[in-house]
Amino acid sequence: MSASELVVTNAIGLVVGIAASFTAWWLIFHWFVSKVEFSSGISSTPQRSNPARRSYRVKLKNTGKRAIVGGEAFARLTIKWEGGNSWTGYALPFNSHGDRKFEFPRLEKGRRRILTFWINKVEMFRTNVRFPKALHKKAKDKQLTLEDLLSLGSRAKLEMFVSGYDEFSGAWKVFSSKEYLLEDIINGRFRGLSIFEAQTEQAEQNENEILEEPTDEA
Repeated sequence: MSASELVVTNAIGLVVGIAASFTAWWLIFHWFVSKVEFSSGISSTPQRSNPARRSYRVKLKNTGKRAIVGGEAFARLTIKWEGGNSWTGYALPFNSHGDRKFEFPRLEKGRRRILTFWINKVEMFRTNVRFPKALHKKAKDKQLTLEDLLSLGSRAKLEMFVSGYDEFSGAWKVFSSKEYLLEDIINGRFRGLSIFEAQTEQAEQNENEILEEPTDEA
């Protein structure tokens, strides 16, 4: 092999090697990754212990190729008050203790979680002067609804956020839902990431892992 042929061969090998390395890197860090998707709306269902009251829930699913470890989820209600241009954010709890952050050590690919908002556990809804007195009373009586909150101000929205580490690369990722508005509250249960009024409670439980739901004390 002549010197010129050797140079050409080495150059081709170098280009192919770089292309193969880049392709492998791209697949590992951009294709074979964890990914979280959220339900199309907020599910509204009667509470088991008191059907006159409602439970409000969202669903998330790891639709990626790898598990998420060290995960956290939180929800933020944001209100644009009348007469102003600024938004004010409020965290919503996920359990009876009022915890505003749900932690999960691991979420395997394909696994799902349904999280319930415990809106009547938020102290400021009962006391903060920014909120109407009528809303204070409903919160104190544990009659507050998510419809009440998403009807406040000139505009109100609710967003979900999930953060965690890719199990392979260790990269920290943050996933966010759509902006849920008042019209995104749907009467029904989850089937996949959609909500259907005809979906039964048993069928929903068979498909998902449902965390603690509110009771009369919520």
